[in-house]
Amino acid sequence: MHGRFWKNIGQGVGILALFVLVGLATVRLYERPFLVLGGATQRLPELDNREMCGWLGNDQVVTGIRDERALWSVSPELQEPQEIFDLRARIRHRTPTLPQLPEDEDGNYSSNRSNPFPSPDGRWLLYYEWSYHNQKRSFERWRLVHPDGTGTQLIPFPASVEFLFPHWLADSGGWIGTDSSSGPSYLTRINGTHITQTRLALPETAWNLKIVARGELLFAPNWRIQPQRIVYKSSSLSTPALVQKLSLRLPMGKPYLSGYEGGHSPFDFSRDGRFLIVRAYMPCSDNSFLAWFQGAIPSQDSGFIFWRIPRNGASPARLPLPGDVVDFSLSPDGKKILYWRNVPDSGAQAYLLTLPERNR
Repeated sequence: MHGRFWKNIGQGVGILALFVLVGLATVRLYERPFLVLGGATQRLPELDNREMCGWLGNDQVVTGIRDERALWSVSPELQEPQEIFDLRARIRHRTPTLPQLPEDEDGNYSSNRSNPFPSPDGRWLLYYEWSYHNQKRSFERWRLVHPDGTGTQLIPFPASVEFLFPHWLADSGGWIGTDSSSGPSYLTRINGTHITQTRLALPETAWNLKIVARGELLFAPNWRIQPQRIVYKSSSLSTPALVQKLSLRLPMGKPYLSGYEGGHSPFDFSRDGRFLIVRAYMPCSDNSFLAWFQGAIPSQDSGFIFWRIPRNGASPARLPLPGDVVDFSLSPDGKKILYWRNVPDSGAQAYLLTLPERNR
């Protein structure tokens, strides 16, 4: 009796093992096909070991050198000089020389100026400036200036806050200034020399806010959810209190946020709002079963894959970016991706991927 029992158990285990092997082979043989977008990749040694401030239009970028003293800051400052680099002409030049900020009685700077925040249309550089005198803030303001140094406008903050982190509107007609915490947000609109400011009651923390076409507000996805699911929230400038919860499925891997506070973001929405670029963690294994089910398990053989996921439910596509990318940024028109690869003994090497017309 007992012998037959154990014999049946052994046969059951054998059959189960056979099914597992057949299943693995099936996954391997019938691996789900994904479109891989083409593109032309260009090496840009001029931008090696530089940090991105932002795109100044679609053919220029503003970069700087990270200040290591602020490495763990939520908003790390960049050392001067910041530079504007023309991607087509391969020419770089300094950002405008701005007036010196006030000093205190001891001759030390008590005032601060942020890195530049370039507008998507390439017409403006935006800074925030603030000063402390006698342990009190004496001013907080925006400085708006054209890249050639002309057209400077000083715009006082609409309220007394620590600072307002700016997020440009997709049409470059203004920006939303958000507090570093859950404080108030303000919409600043520019029309020539006419400036208007309006307080907004945003429904979400807006630190990783993205503003896309038609005034849609997209808030940072929630990564602490079931694997392969990207859940984010959407509202609009006209009705910010009305929030939609939206979901996109990641074909393979798991969204991954590298670094500590202020680390590089694993996603970027296109300015037209049509698709999302996301970086997913994957083991560099040729075993499809492991790649599918163990994408979130760190290992020395791991790497990243990049997906372009349409928001309308169309099929996602893989981007031809290598697995050792440490930072990336999508151009305002969605046609270019500037990225950096970590190379031992050389630091971060810069590359530009230009997508072909048929894939845009």
